[in-house]
Order: sequence, then C-alpha cells, then structure tokens
Amino acid sequence: MTLRRVLGLSSRDFFLNSGFSDSRPRRSLFFPSLKMGFWTLLEGFLLFANALAILNEDRFLARRGWTLAEMTGPQRNSLKGQVIGLIYACQFLRLPLILFNVITIIVKLFSG
Repeated sequence: MTLRRVLGLSSRDFFLNSGFSDSRPRRSLFFPSLKMGFWTLLEGFLLFANALAILNEDRFLARRGWTLAEMTGPQRNSLKGQVIGLIYACQFLRLPLILFNVITIIVKLFSG
C-alpha cells in the first residue's frame, strides 16, 4: 500500500502537497529579503556610526597615525584627513548616537 492511498490523495494532489512543485518564489538562506527600504538604510548608517564611535584613539588610531594632531594644512583635505574627521565627529556626537540607538531599539520592539 502506498502513502498516496493511505492519505487518500490523488496523484496530482500528492505531487502538489509533497513539496516538489512549489509555486512560491525561493528565498535565499543568506539573503532572506532582498528588499532594502529607507529604514534599513538608516539602520545601516547607524551601525556604521556606532562602529566609528567606539574606536579608541590611544589603542587604535594613534598607532596607525590617524590623529587630528597629525593632520595639518593640506593633509586635512585628503581622503585620509576626511575619514579621520568623520571618526572624530562620530566620537564627539556619542550622546545623540546613544539617543538614536534607543529610538531604534524602541521602534524595532514595537514594529517587529
């Protein structure tokens, strides 16, 4: 006796219910939702700002020569000088960054 007869399904119903013919689009394991909205983009920028804000000047930046004291004159307009300025701006604005993190957590708790 076959499983199809035990379940009382026709061959078409058995084939459709077995998972071989799935009309739904397949989702990737690593990219479950490929849609990126404005909120997701803001979350990405917030995570990036958090990453820049926690860099320690003494342990990380000074060893590589990435301090504002070393950037004088025309060096501040270079790409390296602009990145160092961005890092120090994120470190200076830690309190608003904490506030944005709290708001994001609350929104994610209520919206799911």
